[in-house]
Amino acid sequence: MSFGSLVLSNRLDVLASVLARVLDEEAGDPFAMKVILTANGEMKSWLQLRLAERSLRGVVTGLKILSWRDG
Repeated sequence: MSFGSLVLSNRLDVLASVLARVLDEEAGDPFAMKVILTANGEMKSWLQLRLAERSLRGVVTGLKILSWRDG
């Protein structure tokens, strides 16, 4: 069982690129849900768009992106 990774940067584009690369490398069970926690709703929306842009199909599946306020 993996408990995740911690990547630090003050640039969101760098963090999104690293995340996209990690998600591509860890492609396993297509039905396994991965949870990503963001600082706020705006960052959540931005990250969803960036990951979809990097995807070959323009959509992202198998991810549950939450912000701190989502609970």
